[in-house]
Amino acid sequence: MVGIIVAINCKGIYAHNEIETEEPNIPWHLKSDFLNFKKVTLGNGNNVILMGTKTRESIPRNLPGRKNVVVSSQGREFSKNETFTSLREALIVLSHRHVDLWILGGRRLWLEALGYADLISLTLIRKPILPNKSTLFCPELIPGSKALKNFQIIDKETQFFEADLTRGDEANFSIFTLKRVKEKILV
Repeated sequence: MVGIIVAINCKGIYAHNEIETEEPNIPWHLKSDFLNFKKVTLGNGNNVILMGTKTRESIPRNLPGRKNVVVSSQGREFSKNETFTSLREALIVLSHRHVDLWILGGRRLWLEALGYADLISLTLIRKPILPNKSTLFCPELIPGSKALKNFQIIDKETQFFEADLTRGDEANFSIFTLKRVKEKILV
């Protein structure tokens, strides 16, 4: 099984790049979203999480209980991470291991993975976030977008309303599960 996991707001914002480091920084901190991320990506303890170089650089350490894998088109190596130069290469190798694979991002990987994904776990945050010159967008993953035409919402968790620990205000959000309804690209 190949899945995409993403949290975005209604405008498609998923992160701001840190000015000094160029690393993505999530502009919210919602406990239920983080708990869902952990539950989904941990699975039965045999899951693989796959991310691009910038996403990996933004995470201070490997996430425990999951095999951490990086796609680096420049072939950059990361300590204790298996590295591939393309998503296709990673999917070919990992498909033989009979594991669930969750793609954490960034945008290029999410969009490329739409052709291979079986499921999408999507947190949609209904919170205005002011974009700036370093804001990262992925409006293609907003429910109802043309890019998601091959997916159908099969589960919408109860709408949440909780404190955003980053900004001290509150956020209204929903967690959706989308399942592929049309054929996918075979590896």
